Amino acid sequence: MGMSIVARPGQTAISKTLVLQRLESLLRWLAVLAEARGADVSAEGMEMYAKALSVYPDEDTRAVLDRCARSERAEGEKAWPALATLTGPLDRMQERRREQAKQQRERQEHVELFWKIAAERLEMHGAFNFNGVAYSSLDELNQAPTGYKGTKPR
Repeated sequence: MGMSIVARPGQTAISKTLVLQRLESLLRWLAVLAEARGADVSAEGMEMYAKALSVYPDEDTRAVLDRCARSERAEGEKAWPALATLTGPLDRMQERRREQAKQQRERQEHVELFWKIAAERLEMHGAFNFNGVAYSSLDELNQAPTGYKGTKPR
C-alpha cells in the first residue's frame, strides 16, 4: 500500500513562526516610534498598527517609522500618528515600484519588438534601415548606436 504526503491548507509551523517574528519586530519598531514621539499607546493599538503594517516590506516600513520618529511634531499634532500617516508613504513606495516595473517591462517589449522587426526586414530585404543607415546584419546593427545595444535575439 503506497503512502502519499498531503499538504494541509493553512500556515505551517515555520510560516506561523515567521509571521509572529515579523509582528514582534513591528511591535518593537512601533514601541520606538511611541517613545520617540512621547505617545502613550495601548497594546491593542500597537497590535492593530503592526498587523496593518505587516503587509509592507520591512525596509520600507522601517524607513517610514524612522522618518516619523525623527520628525518634529507640529503644534497641536497628536503624538501618535494616524495609521494613514504611515501607510500613505508605504502605498506610494509600492506604487512607484509597480510603475518602475511596468516601465521596465514596456522597455523590454520595445527592445524585443525592435529586434524582431529588424530580423524580419533583414530576412525580407537583406537590409534594415535605421536612422538613415542601412545595416546588412544583426551583428552590424548591434554595433550601431540604436539604444538597443547588446539586446539582439540569440
